[in-house]
Amino acid sequence: MNKPREGSLALHWRILVGLAIGAIAGLICKQILGDNPSLKWFSENIANTIGQVFLRLIFMVIIPLVFCALTLGVAEIGDVRKLGRLGLITLLMTVLFSGASVLIGLGLANTLRPGASLSEESREKLRKEFIKDADDKINKAKNSKTVLSTILDV
Repeated sequence: MNKPREGSLALHWRILVGLAIGAIAGLICKQILGDNPSLKWFSENIANTIGQVFLRLIFMVIIPLVFCALTLGVAEIGDVRKLGRLGLITLLMTVLFSGASVLIGLGLANTLRPGASLSEESREKLRKEFIKDADDKINKAKNSKTVLSTILDV
């Protein structure tokens, strides 16, 4: 891996600084502009679109990268007995880390209780705001294609 130029930050620090600057800029814009329609339009049409394109480009690269890494890893092992042992270790590690992440998530949710401090008025406002979206999604799901027809359409 290339070393950063003299006097410049390493990549991980530059990413962290960029995230911090973006978060601060977002908070400042929200404080200054509030519920300005132009800020909402920019957020929904420009920033969201750029973000979705960025994520899809990442996914487009990651899936072949993971496939190639797994294929090369299996090819380099050679001995089938080692592959079975490695597969078992990989499966156990996956279960272990997935279980740990579930326990951490449940523990934090039960400890911090997000939304518990909301007033009943705020809860009702949120329910009314999102009930239409929920109903639309439920109706869309009822009218969607079956898994088999989706596979056949590919």
